[in-house]
Amino acid sequence: MTPSSATLIPPAQRKPRRSFPEQLPFYYGWVMLPVTMIAHVSTFPGQTSGVAVFNSSFREALDLNHSQLTGVYMLGSFLACLPMFAVGTFMDRYGIRKTMSVVVVLFGAACIFTSLITNLLTLGIAFFMLRTLGQGALALLSDNTLAMWFRARLGTVSGLKGLSWALALAVLPGFILWLINSYGWRGAYAISGIIVWVTMLPLLAFVFRNRPEDIGQVLDGQLKRNGPGEASETKGQDSSQEGMQLGDAMRHRAYWITLGISATASMIGTGIFFNMFPLFESYGRSRKEVVVALSLIAISMAVMQLVGGLLADRIRLNCLMPIAVMLFAGGLALLLNSQHTYAAMGFALLYGAGEGLQIVVAGTIWAKYFGRAHLGKIRSSVWMTVVAASSVGPFILGATYDRFGRFCPALWLFLLVYVVFVIAAFFATPPPNSLSE
Repeated sequence: MTPSSATLIPPAQRKPRRSFPEQLPFYYGWVMLPVTMIAHVSTFPGQTSGVAVFNSSFREALDLNHSQLTGVYMLGSFLACLPMFAVGTFMDRYGIRKTMSVVVVLFGAACIFTSLITNLLTLGIAFFMLRTLGQGALALLSDNTLAMWFRARLGTVSGLKGLSWALALAVLPGFILWLINSYGWRGAYAISGIIVWVTMLPLLAFVFRNRPEDIGQVLDGQLKRNGPGEASETKGQDSSQEGMQLGDAMRHRAYWITLGISATASMIGTGIFFNMFPLFESYGRSRKEVVVALSLIAISMAVMQLVGGLLADRIRLNCLMPIAVMLFAGGLALLLNSQHTYAAMGFALLYGAGEGLQIVVAGTIWAKYFGRAHLGKIRSSVWMTVVAASSVGPFILGATYDRFGRFCPALWLFLLVYVVFVIAAFFATPPPNSLSE
């Protein structure tokens, strides 16, 4: 029998079989973009906007008042910041794909556990799990994924990714309400967990890849001339190894200024969205107007993420960051006068625009300023503060209302903080020799 030509080639000279991503005629980062969109939308059951839909159900089922509910939410959210650094460390050591797979399995289980709560203690545990795995770990990993695939266009793709979250804010609350009306609040949370599993696990198993170097490509889409693992004729350095250590990043003021702005936006935004209905009602606005305002926030956020994404690749980030903070401050100023309908709707437009631009800047700045090599540890150190700050906002507003009978004192305090950060943001310049220069 005549041996095939393949058997005549020595094993050392045979070309390795190319995987499916390597056979595609375009950059695989454009496949990873919708994957990260889906991953970020999957965090919704653990985000404040998702949990808030269940607030009245929690209070009625467990006979809780507003202080008890916001208090246990604050505690669960604060404790959720503690595992974030470990998530970043695992990402740097084992890759995003393996780390995200574990997080997705646990997050789906957390949703099912939430459907089984029976008292304040189990509610606190549920909040801790939802905030740790959804708003914390899964959101962090989905944000970091794009930085592994893009640099020159990172702002643009971050803006495109943000469209998915704006759409989620516009659509998912209504979908969750439909689930609650159809299957009860317990069934709705259990179904949410199953949807997370069914959506994310196949993507992680068959589509997700950690970085372009793993499939014979390099950052931003230049194809290597050699196979994966081999040195390229034009790119001798693996760009994923470029970047500062966490300790080096923390020596630069840009790290602390950006961390402060991100934490402040998280604290104030979470506080406002968690208390959106009672806050608007305190100014004489109807529940229907709250729904309209939420829709305007989502639309404004989507538009600004597209525009901001394009600008982030063309304008220095320390010039865009103050604009985001000014939009936040302008929105709060209008909210303080929202006894007038135009002011309430103006708040929604400005605050949504600020949120959209801030998300783009925050999703871009860490990789551009500090590189990819230790991005997991750097961003997880920031995310710990962001998650912890998100726990404080709802409680500050709730305690202010209980003490003074109105939300104004807390809103004035928030506005003052934003004014300070408008000035500070200009000084968040790139570190010497950063990748953004």
